[in-house]
Amino acid sequence: MRQALRRNAARQAVSIPDTIPAPVGGLDTQSPLAAMPPESAILLENCIPRPGYVELRRGFRPFATGLLQPVQTLMSWRGPTSAKLLAAAGTNIFDATAGGIMDTPLATGFTSARWNYVNVANAASDHYIVAVNGQDSPRLFNGTAFSTATFTGTGIDPSKWIDVTSIHNRLWFIERDSMRAWYLQPLAIQGAAAAFPLDEVFTKGGSLLAVGTWSSAAGLSMAARLVFVTTEGEIAVYEGIDPSDAELFTLVGVYQVDTPIGRRCLVKNGSDLGVLTSGGLVPLSQVLSLDRAAQRRVAFTQNVATLFQELAALYGSIPGWQTLAWARGQLVLVNVPQVTDGRALQLVMDTVTGSWARWNGQPACCWASFNERLFFGTSAGTVMEANVGRSDDTAPIVYDIQPAFNYFGRRGQQKRFTMIRPVLRSSQPINVSVEMLTDFEVRVPVAIPTVVDNAQSAWGVAKWGMGKWAGSRRARNEWTGANGLGVCGTPRMRISTFGANGKGTIELVGVDVLYEVGGGL
Repeated sequence: MRQALRRNAARQAVSIPDTIPAPVGGLDTQSPLAAMPPESAILLENCIPRPGYVELRRGFRPFATGLLQPVQTLMSWRGPTSAKLLAAAGTNIFDATAGGIMDTPLATGFTSARWNYVNVANAASDHYIVAVNGQDSPRLFNGTAFSTATFTGTGIDPSKWIDVTSIHNRLWFIERDSMRAWYLQPLAIQGAAAAFPLDEVFTKGGSLLAVGTWSSAAGLSMAARLVFVTTEGEIAVYEGIDPSDAELFTLVGVYQVDTPIGRRCLVKNGSDLGVLTSGGLVPLSQVLSLDRAAQRRVAFTQNVATLFQELAALYGSIPGWQTLAWARGQLVLVNVPQVTDGRALQLVMDTVTGSWARWNGQPACCWASFNERLFFGTSAGTVMEANVGRSDDTAPIVYDIQPAFNYFGRRGQQKRFTMIRPVLRSSQPINVSVEMLTDFEVRVPVAIPTVVDNAQSAWGVAKWGMGKWAGSRRARNEWTGANGLGVCGTPRMRISTFGANGKGTIELVGVDVLYEVGGGL
């Protein structure tokens, strides 16, 4: 009697489901590919590694046009009830607060458009910007108009001042190509200035590059300290309130970091002060007790140290490096110019996770935060508003994400990957071009679909029957076939978006995979 043959159970392939987490640990250029943490990323372009998910950054669009020359400085003035956004381009400074076409400059006749500035109030509680550029006389802006600040002092030349800060209601300036600082009386914004020579404090030569303030723990309180940075990477920290009295103004210490990059090399991150150097963005709180090699291991940029150092070696001499803390976006941004007043990229850190990503496609010469919004200036004489829409001006935004290679708990076992499903949260359908890479191969997905944002309407905004209602933000998780064979694997995903709306976030929360296990190698 004939009987049906049974299948050989030993030969049946069993599909095993697993999930690769979103790379919230950010870009990792330091870990070995075979031992990288699963929450790290090999590629993370145009994204932000947030707590629990990876956000796809928004785009930018023109805000103020017609400045004609490269916009090299954006300044934010803030008074008690109003604020102004100022843009310096060529020989002019414009009021860009309202955006639009810039026909008439607010002030003109300058030699340089690279300004450093600080917001202060004088004894009458009038609010000013005090700005210096190392070539022109310092300028004051009171919310309406610019004026030339006047100073007196022995051997003084305020046109040489390249940076300014305020501590304990006292303005401090540093002089280019020298080791001399200057300070005013408390609450003064011009007038008598006293020299503060630092030649005997610093022993490695060079000149002063930047000055800033740092709030550090002192007992149960936070002590404000004054920080001087030289071109040779020496940092002097002072504390006290009266620099004319040696007992009331003392040197805390002199410390060494890698070579600082540019005059905009200082950034506040919480209570700490970051110093942008050729070795990375280092927190001043760690500099005080560590040598230069150890500083790199505790730098804000420790996970992207190799990338950062390569960029510093290639582009460190080009003007346009800048650090910016954007509180609303919970980001610290480092602008990396690749040519003078032209192409640039950005390294960005989420201040909650401390994780990094890389942005491209935003040709920024300078950055500023204004009224909690983010802006940058371009070489074409335009002020762009960032973090808006889903296009980079008229071009799509392309996102490139590759998490760490994953062994799925089975090192040494061959796997055949059959299905893959990126899981994204979005208010609109998202199409992902994805390839399953195995055993550390390099391959780029092709035929990237572009997601078009149709500027859908929110409830109560469009008229019934005339608007297209925006969908709710939900998971988008369609399966697609995978074709990969190896002991480890990871997806490489590319997404392209285009559109003017971009109000909702697009978030990658993970990637589901199906695979079959073979024998050991």
